Amino acid sequence: MKRIAFLHRIWPVYGGGETVTKCLANEMVKRGYHIFVVYTKKSERNDPSLDKRIVQRYIPDIPYDENSSEFFVNKETAHKVQSFIDNFIVENGIDILINQWWPVEFLENLENRKKVKIIKCLHMDPDTKKVLNTNGIKGIILKSILPLYRYLEKKKHLYSLDKYISNSDKLVFLAPSFMNYYRNERANKQVIIDKTDFVFNPLVYDVETNITEKPKDNIVLFVGRLLEKHKQLSRVLKIWKQIETDESLQDWKLQIVGDGPDRKFYEDMVSSLNLKRVFMEGYRIPLPYYEKASLFVMTSAYEGWGMTLVEAQQNGVVPIAMDSYSSLHDIIQNNVNGIIVDDNDSVSFHNELVSLMKNPNKRLYMAANGFKSCEKYKVSVIVDKWEKIFKELEQ
Repeated sequence: MKRIAFLHRIWPVYGGGETVTKCLANEMVKRGYHIFVVYTKKSERNDPSLDKRIVQRYIPDIPYDENSSEFFVNKETAHKVQSFIDNFIVENGIDILINQWWPVEFLENLENRKKVKIIKCLHMDPDTKKVLNTNGIKGIILKSILPLYRYLEKKKHLYSLDKYISNSDKLVFLAPSFMNYYRNERANKQVIIDKTDFVFNPLVYDVETNITEKPKDNIVLFVGRLLEKHKQLSRVLKIWKQIETDESLQDWKLQIVGDGPDRKFYEDMVSSLNLKRVFMEGYRIPLPYYEKASLFVMTSAYEGWGMTLVEAQQNGVVPIAMDSYSSLHDIIQNNVNGIIVDDNDSVSFHNELVSLMKNPNKRLYMAANGFKSCEKYKVSVIVDKWEKIFKELEQ
């Protein structure tokens, strides 16, 4: 069987991307594949559910920005990683490298490039709309030239994808909408069609219980990293301020599961808004919270694949999300298995949230549909798709 290595920044499990790799790797090992994970930073979190047959290799002293999680790429660092991987390929007989997070520079000059196939996984929307920091002089200037800024960012991002295409055998997106966007932008290049595909992220939890049989509490749930420029949780807190003034909703509470650099900012905001039914839970395994919650909220500025939305649906939690990224429509069919609200429309978000809170039959209908829609994300189905890609690379 093939020998496959996943390439990561932080390991073992740190966030959504690492959790996805764990699920894929565990399933692939069961099918007889020899799986390796190569990483550049050790996580303090251990995961006992990681199959013991998965081989882990650490490359020390590879710096990256702790805030943005971007690598500091220079010739010295790139050469160090390339030398490690060249030896690693030969010593372990690696057939496929699945690049989850590494920059293209780490793999573009491999001496043993012809011995392996490289698959690059893109975890973000290829049409990512950068969130501008509008504080200070820089923010004011950028805001004044926003159309030009967006245009230049788009060109820059497409160029980076072109580099991955030229240095990979396959570029894999998280959703068909992402793949089609890039194909349309590069419609005159047949190689783009041949070297692109999409694979959904798999379900993390093994949940088979009929959700209609699960009792639910009056809980609205948020799960995610506490980083304002990304998750924009402040929107939820401002909306929740209005919820708390509605006497008919006094038995509802908001739970926030997650941690991050802006936790203190949110705690201060909860205090300043005098919110009484908001509970900051910190970093926790979210499954017990999904099991009890009725509704899930997302107001992110951008996402790649809204993994927490699918996790919510899998556990009978109805999601309501702002329309800030294209793959949202691959997950939610509006008013069928969740609610999509126009981006930045806090008034409509509040109204839809209140409607769901006051209508248990509507929640049950959407929860049942959401549970059914998760079938296509089962890890067995997702690894079947990966195996199809592996076979295509043999041709």
